[in-house]
Amino acid sequence: MSRKLKNIIMCIILALLIGLLAFTVKCAIDSKSSNIQIVEKNSNNKNRDQMRQSSEMNDSMGEPPDMDNNSSNQGDMRNKGERPEMPSNDTNNQNVIENDMPEPPDMNDNSSDNQTARNNRMKMTDDSMQKGNNRTENITSCNKIDTKYYLLFAIEGLAISSILVYMVMSSFNSKKMKQTFRNKESKIIYVLSTIILTLCLTGCSSCISNNIDIKSTNTNSNIASSKDKKSNSTSAKGSETVTDTKTLKDTYESTESDVSAILVEDGGTATINGAKVNKTGDSTNTENSEFYGINAGILVTKNSEATIKNTTITTDAKGANAVFSTGTDSKIYISDSTITTTGSSSSRGLDATYGGYIEADNVKITTQGGSCATLATDRGEGTVIVSNSTLETNGSGSPVIYSTGDISIKNTIGTANGSQMVVIEGKNSASVTDSELEASGSGNRGETDKAGIMIYQSMSGDA
Repeated sequence: MSRKLKNIIMCIILALLIGLLAFTVKCAIDSKSSNIQIVEKNSNNKNRDQMRQSSEMNDSMGEPPDMDNNSSNQGDMRNKGERPEMPSNDTNNQNVIENDMPEPPDMNDNSSDNQTARNNRMKMTDDSMQKGNNRTENITSCNKIDTKYYLLFAIEGLAISSILVYMVMSSFNSKKMKQTFRNKESKIIYVLSTIILTLCLTGCSSCISNNIDIKSTNTNSNIASSKDKKSNSTSAKGSETVTDTKTLKDTYESTESDVSAILVEDGGTATINGAKVNKTGDSTNTENSEFYGINAGILVTKNSEATIKNTTITTDAKGANAVFSTGTDSKIYISDSTITTTGSSSSRGLDATYGGYIEADNVKITTQGGSCATLATDRGEGTVIVSNSTLETNGSGSPVIYSTGDISIKNTIGTANGSQMVVIEGKNSASVTDSELEASGSGNRGETDKAGIMIYQSMSGDA
């Protein structure tokens, strides 16, 4: 056989072996991706079971102080996001109430059923945390390729190395095999070179398989996240809708359920000056009103803004918040105005969610119903800043401040006639500077949550 033919045959074999090695690397990556997706699917199923069990335990414990106890529409869909940064205040005069490591409020010691439920909930929390850690460990372990692929890499690398080293030592078949391995030293060099090159090929193949990005997994996660966001959104309607730049000075009313009196959306900018806003008609879904501001007096959604001055805002309906900001870059500036809510429940004064921002100066807010805080944030995000104002609540579970985000007040007087003065849920904050707060301290669970200020962690997943 001629030297040229030998070289051609060996080059073809080398090309096939290199192609086979590349195919094995691809199979290893695909196998790793499949394993991770299976682990995530199983983990998601476990999480859904855990949330269902948590919901059942919540039913036995009752709703958080600032939630509507009469609503059957509230769900457990909760998520978190980034909040707009709160403007800095005078740190010398500021008292900050924060909750970094919240504990759920203790239940009434006199109730054995409630005590058992509390213990079960605490156990479930520990189990959930442990499952979360196990999930991370499982995904980490599945992020490594199977052992069989290391063996295949070694075999294929050995075949490639043995041919390649021989071709080099024989000067591409210009020497016969006996001449190539004419002495012991040549054989040792061949063996050592083959081993070193095999290790290099095996190591490179393993490194590529273990560290390459799994785009399919990331894409699937992004699609799932997008679906979750869509499922959490809802359509808003308004009797008066602003989508561009507009000044409102008249009387604006809504008597229809789930329709706000004024809606500012799609990048609109509204100036509301000397107007009267009236809202009646109960919300058909309390979750939509609390999270997305549906059925509000004035609702401002993402990328939109409203400036409110010398305006009277009145709502008389269940789930009818007075002024509501929701979504990224939704902003409300209100001053020299009066807010009154008389709905039976879930009708707050100023409320911000999903990164919404509200800044108020010289406002008077009065609420009458249960779960009707004058200032509130929800979904673990939102910012409300109030100064030079008067705040009053009269219902059960209606603190002056109910924070699952960032709320601050300055030079303000607040009174809670049937509740705590400040309630913070989760790892969030409320700041009180140069202000006077007064409260009856009444809670929703007898002596358990009777307090002026309450910091707690509910099992709802809200914050």
